[in-house]
Amino acid sequence: ALPICYTKDVSVMHMAFPAMKKYMQHLSRMEDKDGIIAFGLGDWCAPKATKICPLAITDTAYYYQFALAMAEGTAADGGDPAEWERLADRIRQAFRKRFIVDGLPVPEGQTALAVVITMGLLEDAEKPAAAARLAELIAENGYHIDCGIIGTKCVFRALSDYGYTETAYKMVTNPAYPSYAYWILSGCTTLAEDWEMRGSLNHHMYSEVDLWMYRYLAGIQ
Repeated sequence: ALPICYTKDVSVMHMAFPAMKKYMQHLSRMEDKDGIIAFGLGDWCAPKATKICPLAITDTAYYYQFALAMAEGTAADGGDPAEWERLADRIRQAFRKRFIVDGLPVPEGQTALAVVITMGLLEDAEKPAAAARLAELIAENGYHIDCGIIGTKCVFRALSDYGYTETAYKMVTNPAYPSYAYWILSGCTTLAEDWEMRGSLNHHMYSEVDLWMYRYLAGIQ
């Protein structure tokens, strides 16, 4: 699971747990007959003209992560996580049946590949080939980011964990749209809300790059 706690202080999570349970009930009502969910904004604010990752991939992946978080939170609070673990396993099986073919997501794309690699929806043996395909897609795209906020949250980790930090670096420093360097060269001193700089010019959504710098460039894991 993606970490739900970095400090071992679970007091905030304890306060939020009743609301978390209600949200999981909401998600369960949004499932289709196969256990897949698809609603909301998805891979929001992707570059213009990109092929947006299907909602069902990103939403169901997060549904799986939320179930894992509920299991972890329940255990940390002294409860039995078995119910949430069973739910997570059911979601993962449904996801793989619908979207994974020969170890890769279908349809593929930067976001889909990064999500399945980092969110535990591939078997360990499948991840290196998926990361290689992700790096290949990025190179084919001229080392441009082709993700919205969900894909961008996953793509740097997916690359660096499997030996493609140089590919991630080329994406970040690419001077042409869309990239972080493009923002800087356009006069930005803070992160923009979208790659076209049409909205807020001081926004948090694409700040995963900061975490990548701490973890993989500075080495603070």
